[in-house]
Amino acid sequence: MTQHRGWSPWRRHLLTRFVLSLLLVAVLPLAGVGLGLITLTRNTLTAHEELLHITEAGYIGEEIAAFITGQQSALEVMAQYPFADLSPEQQKQAVYTFAREQSETFHHVYFINAAGEMVIPPNHEHEKEDQHSEHEVSTHGTVDTSQPEFSAVLAGQPYLSPVRYAEEHPYLVIAVPVWGAEGQTVQGMLAGEILLDTLWDHIAIRKACPYAGIYVLDQEGRLIEQSPGLEVPASDFWQSDFVQQAAASGRPGSGLFTYRAADPQSDEQIRWVGFYAPMPGDLGWTVLEVETEQHAFACIAAMQRRALLWIGGGVALALAVSLWLVRDLRRPIEALTGGARRISHGELGFHINVNRPDELGELADAFNTMSRNLARLEQAKADLTNMIVHDLKNPLGVILSALQLLQIKAEKQHSLPEDQAKLVDMALENGDRLLAMIHTLLDVTRLENGALVLHQEEVSLTSLITEATKDLASLAAAEGKEIIVQVPEDMPPVLADRDLIRRVLDNLLSNALKYTRRGGHIWVSGRPDPEGKWGIVAVRDDGEGIPAEHQALIFERFGQVDAGDARSGAGLGLTFCKLAVEAHGGRIWVESAPGEGSTFLFS
Repeated sequence: MTQHRGWSPWRRHLLTRFVLSLLLVAVLPLAGVGLGLITLTRNTLTAHEELLHITEAGYIGEEIAAFITGQQSALEVMAQYPFADLSPEQQKQAVYTFAREQSETFHHVYFINAAGEMVIPPNHEHEKEDQHSEHEVSTHGTVDTSQPEFSAVLAGQPYLSPVRYAEEHPYLVIAVPVWGAEGQTVQGMLAGEILLDTLWDHIAIRKACPYAGIYVLDQEGRLIEQSPGLEVPASDFWQSDFVQQAAASGRPGSGLFTYRAADPQSDEQIRWVGFYAPMPGDLGWTVLEVETEQHAFACIAAMQRRALLWIGGGVALALAVSLWLVRDLRRPIEALTGGARRISHGELGFHINVNRPDELGELADAFNTMSRNLARLEQAKADLTNMIVHDLKNPLGVILSALQLLQIKAEKQHSLPEDQAKLVDMALENGDRLLAMIHTLLDVTRLENGALVLHQEEVSLTSLITEATKDLASLAAAEGKEIIVQVPEDMPPVLADRDLIRRVLDNLLSNALKYTRRGGHIWVSGRPDPEGKWGIVAVRDDGEGIPAEHQALIFERFGQVDAGDARSGAGLGLTFCKLAVEAHGGRIWVESAPGEGSTFLFS
């Protein structure tokens, strides 16, 4: 397998890259879009929730304004009664009757004539005993005509007082002019006091949130009234910047603020949200709706949680599908990879079991077809090799015998000219080479088929290396090359087939001589392995070296590196060496780089 140095592990795994790519390209962007939509939706719903609460506060303000306007209208209708034509007792009786009819609304109703004399009905069963008007005097008393309501009404205008307090109970005074018979002069004023403690008894409260508290404030931020069932907050609540701003703003708005818990003994600070809207009319009141942030946006928070759960579930589902897809794709890919490795190791015809109807199934079928074709081709090559070995060996032997007889006869009788004798020698030399090649090919075939029987015995690698190098020393010297032997004398013997290991050494030395330039060196060394059971032999030269991409090819049958000259052989020598060493249970390998020579090692 080609190793890509510097690549991170995930880049070397296609399926891992596929999952990560799916996450980066599909899942994460969708999750990001989902989160963006959640944020957008939350902002939209928050704005809608704020508008809903502000509208609700405005509606309550309109209800309060309509209630007060209705009470003013009722007084104006009563004011059309001809009070000027009545005696004081009749005036008092008329006011009493009107007060009784309006007992659900007015606490006190009184008539003051133009002379400042006030007609006040006595306390009735509808009045609270502990509440008294600041205007209550004797039936025959008089009032100061410089009071604001009196002076305004004498000018012919209705009057609506600021909020007044009697024993901390807020009330409101409404005064309207009473005109004379001709409608040209004001004969007095009819006034009524509305207790604001009972304000919620007369209007409908419409709340979007059951946990909200609704408060009516005056311009100074003082509490006028609140919705039923609420505790009155501490004074520091009404003095807070938010409440003061809401009371004085004169326009709708909202805001967040922090205030302590409802329990006075608790130091817990709670975030609240308030929505406020000014009440129509000239009173300058403000309706304030307050609730905890948790309750105010509970539905939005629940929506956000559900959306996050959906997004998380979608991401988890995408991951699960990706992992399932990876596992589904991984099995056939691993089967194909394993089959390719086994074929590369010589198991031609290996069949993989991948039964799929998709493209991977088609790829597996094509792989199995290729494997069968390779097995057939290998068998055809083996048959051809066997035919060449067996059919050429005997005729070649006859030819060589004839040439040898001719050479012997020519040497004894001097019957051949010198040039013809050289041709005979050349024919014998090449015939011997061809015969040796046939024997090597035959041995390779036997080793591959396991038909070659090893004759193992204890062999001294030291003596074997010495013999092999001694036989080639003269040839090396003739070519201007030097063989250097570096083998310890006390190297322990090994169990091996002497002839096969000698042929392995001869092949490696011959190759080293072939690819070493004149003046070069060949080093032959041997050493025992760390456990002392095997020997390790190395043959090193300072030749051209072998590129990394060709180092596995040279051990295959007929595999060789193109040297560009006549030094290339048939490509069987290293194949024989590999098979012979592996038949002993050892291994052979090469360490080389272009321009740095080569070292062949076997153990």
